[in-house]
Amino acid sequence: MSDLYSQRSNYYLSLSEQRIIIKNDNKEIVKEVSISLVDNVLLFGNAQLTTQLIKALSKNKVNVYYFSNVGQFISSIETHRQDEFQKQELQAKAYFEEDFRLEVARSIATTKVRHPIALLREFDTDGLLDTSDYSRFEDSVNDIQKAYSITEIMGYEGRLAKSYFYYLNLLVPNDFHFNGRSRRPGEDCFNSALNFGYSILYSCLMG
Repeated sequence: MSDLYSQRSNYYLSLSEQRIIIKNDNKEIVKEVSISLVDNVLLFGNAQLTTQLIKALSKNKVNVYYFSNVGQFISSIETHRQDEFQKQELQAKAYFEEDFRLEVARSIATTKVRHPIALLREFDTDGLLDTSDYSRFEDSVNDIQKAYSITEIMGYEGRLAKSYFYYLNLLVPNDFHFNGRSRRPGEDCFNSALNFGYSILYSCLMG
């Protein structure tokens, strides 16, 4: 099972024998895929779906997410979400439990710090970074585990993010450098990739 992405505004999605048919504005078939192989459909721009396809997707519990041309989430058609009042009640109660919130924040921030370490090692084929560079991240993991507030954790995470982007710029091609955040639209390849990734992440969280 996988997600189906449509990033062209001139695409037209229809249904034929339980298959999703994607055509361009010349009515040429670009792609065909069985509904049974799809978990979610993500549409960027002004791609169109037929009513018959929407009904078939709903019947097969396939969600549809709509995004603008620049990756901003607009709306969704979610087919399998059920009312889980007990879970919602527990989530609301957990929000007011400071210790629980702090532990969740530590877990998220620790993971966010450790993943860049692995990525930097993967890109550092020429050994430009040394042990002291990586220890900066490892030390921050220890600081995060000892933090007493979410604000303190966010401070550590923010400082490490700056270090991460600095080191990453040393390892990637010049035309893929990160020189600052731009959202709508992304003004370079790096920001466009970030926008796209965050849109996918958002659809997963919403689903």
